[in-house]
Amino acid sequence: GIRAYCARAWLAEGRIEEAMALNVKVLESNRRNYPASAVLAANLRDQSATYAALGRDRQAGELLDEGFAMWKAATSAGMDPAQNNRFVLQHARLQLSMGKPQDAFQTLLQVAPSRAAAPPIRVDESTSLILRSEADLQMGKVNEAELAARQALENIQGSTLRDRYQSLEAEALLRLGEAQRRGNDANGARASLEQALALRLSNEDPGSPWLAEVELALAATLTDAGDKARARDLLASAKSIYARHVELAAGFRKPLQALERQPDSRR
Repeated sequence: GIRAYCARAWLAEGRIEEAMALNVKVLESNRRNYPASAVLAANLRDQSATYAALGRDRQAGELLDEGFAMWKAATSAGMDPAQNNRFVLQHARLQLSMGKPQDAFQTLLQVAPSRAAAPPIRVDESTSLILRSEADLQMGKVNEAELAARQALENIQGSTLRDRYQSLEAEALLRLGEAQRRGNDANGARASLEQALALRLSNEDPGSPWLAEVELALAATLTDAGDKARARDLLASAKSIYARHVELAAGFRKPLQALERQPDSRR
């Protein structure tokens, strides 16, 4: 329904608390009116993503498990396995948020190719590659992380539907920039992260923690390069964004804590 769509859009824009509040109402209504349905299963998945962004990992996992079991029971046995991908991808995101990259890597192996004719953009494949890049970064596999992010970026930028997936492109650029920085490609990292920041600014709420995530990655890169004034501005902006949120997943705050430990970031 329209409320579920709005909640999903608000979460994508970084309006997490608003998305959560609306999802609560959607779930209350759909548990009453559409019990054990695919519609309710999708709502549970959406609220799981919201809880994961807030760092409520246990609740996120419980809702995701409930939703996935309901989804499989409510859909046809002969369904395209790729229809399960959104649940699989959300499971991998949650595992990465919890700092379990090996588990996430194994989960991503379950992402299925679509049986449909070649789509104009391979969203699930690209998302899987982006998450694989994040998993590789958490495991210290910098070269593999860069390769996966580049493959995702090629899929997105080569599509005629590229403009509709700017947030996904920003996420690919973020992971590419992080891998480039850790691989000592300072110029490449800066270019990738500047592009990611521009896309986030164009598509997300000014209070989005995903915007702050890119600001912190770029600030770290600029600190390395000696551009301390702009790095400080980005750090201040990210801190201001995080201050708007009472709850946030630990993965958002770790880069902030790491950057603040660098003496150059505060000079």
